[in-house]
Amino acid sequence: MKLTFNIGLKELFNLADQLPKKEKHRLIALLQKSIHQDKNQTNNGERQLGKYEGKIQMSDDFNDPIEDFKEYMR
Repeated sequence: MKLTFNIGLKELFNLADQLPKKEKHRLIALLQKSIHQDKNQTNNGERQLGKYEGKIQMSDDFNDPIEDFKEYMR
């Protein structure tokens, strides 16, 4: 589940200051978990080679010409 908020950091900190101590710790833990997950998902904007290796199967004749298009390709 991904939550999106349209408030500034200042408002967020003001709201967090009003929480009881136990709830502040819970909020901090949730935010840290969310930040950690976002970093893992985006991989710092870099592509990861081989990420889906072995997960997708292609037929052996995948690159062969398609019979139905032979007349079109003339």
